[in-house]
Amino acid sequence: MGISTALWAFPTSRTLAVATAISVVTSHLPVQLLKRTVQRPRPYFALQGYRKLVAPLTDYSFPSGHTAAAFAMAGILSTSGLPIALVSWSLAIIVGISRMYLGHHYPLDVAFGAVLGIAGAVLGRALVLA
Repeated sequence: MGISTALWAFPTSRTLAVATAISVVTSHLPVQLLKRTVQRPRPYFALQGYRKLVAPLTDYSFPSGHTAAAFAMAGILSTSGLPIALVSWSLAIIVGISRMYLGHHYPLDVAFGAVLGIAGAVLGRALVLA
């Protein structure tokens, strides 16, 4: 939501700000519903000997909310042109990989988070940018 707020500061980017906010919110509603429904433990709690590189999170693993947010933002920001599209999609992929590397998520958590983020971006585009 920080990017949405920053975009709002520029009058020419306010439509983009609304689209990014809608995409993140609509992707996070199913993320939170699924986390509470599926209740999948995070990898560092479920796998013996798994390294903990950062402080453990206490909520559930499936799906990845960070990945959903990153892909939701990339899906909207990529409408601004090629340079920003390459940067935003690259960063979204890096976020997904980092979630697995840190032991916060399994690959399926990240993949499903990406799908939810893209779905949120499609909805944000349809409601605001169409």
